[in-house]
Amino acid sequence: MQRFHISYVYNVTMITQKRFFQLLSINEHHMKILPLINRSSRVVTSVIAGLSWCMLAAQPTQQLSFFDQLSGTEVREIILRTDLGSLIDHRNTDSAEQDAEFCIMTANGKQVDRTYQIKVSARGKYRRRICDFPPIKLDFSKSDLRKQGLADYDDFKLVTHCKEDKSAGNDNLLREYLIYRLYQQLTNYSYRVQLVRIQYIDTKGLVSPLRRYGFIIEDTAELADRLGASVCDTCLNPNPARLDMQAENMHALFQYFISNTDFSLPMLRNLKLLSVPGSALVPVAFDFDFSGMVNAGYAIPNLQMGQLSLQHRIFLGLPASNEIVETNLAVFRQKREALLSTIDRCKLLNREARDEMMLFIEQFYTHIDQLSKDPEPSWYHRLRKQAPDVVPSGGSPEHYLISK
Repeated sequence: MQRFHISYVYNVTMITQKRFFQLLSINEHHMKILPLINRSSRVVTSVIAGLSWCMLAAQPTQQLSFFDQLSGTEVREIILRTDLGSLIDHRNTDSAEQDAEFCIMTANGKQVDRTYQIKVSARGKYRRRICDFPPIKLDFSKSDLRKQGLADYDDFKLVTHCKEDKSAGNDNLLREYLIYRLYQQLTNYSYRVQLVRIQYIDTKGLVSPLRRYGFIIEDTAELADRLGASVCDTCLNPNPARLDMQAENMHALFQYFISNTDFSLPMLRNLKLLSVPGSALVPVAFDFDFSGMVNAGYAIPNLQMGQLSLQHRIFLGLPASNEIVETNLAVFRQKREALLSTIDRCKLLNREARDEMMLFIEQFYTHIDQLSKDPEPSWYHRLRKQAPDVVPSGGSPEHYLISK
């Protein structure tokens, strides 16, 4: 039986009662008992504890995953052996999988700890075309993972250095990695990432070995299970009524924070929509290389969205109440020092790049403080002033309060 830590019961005040019950998969019907039991904190605690024990008793202990095994250290040393020439030459060929050996090194980086026989292929719609070294899909064997006593989450994205220029490649990669880390601090609805240093070895001996940084993104199925949700890949152009507007607005504010317009909620581009029991659809973003915070040399402004430069912030979120926006902005303000510290502590990124990222973050807070003094009563319209008539690709104008 899975143990339920008693401190979680007594710390229930740290989250809303409604969200706590959603985490336990209790629906709105059960929520009707809250007014009856809300008179006494002891009763609430007892009810929550009892329900928690009953529901968790039937659940198996959560199984360790490959990603769990990989994480836990700042940088994990990896060896990837495959036909590098074929991988690079066929990067524009869909589903061109090939055999590879994925080795996780010990903590000192000198011995192989675990080895997996996997399939790899080039991935990404844009980066695979413009990168000297393409991003890679890692496809593990479910049966091999089970033999290792791991959960069968087997599909991972490896973000690579992209460019042969080592300095530029590392700079772009570490900036994007840090953006994922910032996103995790602001919301649980985010992918986990693990930084790796990979030694690429060509099995045919025709390509010289190379060692570069990369990072691995959590399997989407694991993300969904971790959040008690399911992925909705068919929810194109969802009606706003189906969305968790608090989560949608946090997602949109985060994209605004990093100055990223390379996404579309209506088209499900560079995001996943999760269906959370007892709640609504929740967006989870990925791929931030076109953001102003990364400022990659190959990225270009999104003129169609009214963006004049990569660092020109354009808000592409749906209309949200002032209460929702202010609640989310309060999270940004509360996390301000933690976000800056995350950047500053990453010594793998050079000092100049860290200073640029931190300045960009500070500019966001200055901008938000200025907007808070705007006489326009609606926070949504304040945020939209830079491009008031822009509609994300595939979106319905009326969803963004724009007349056809």
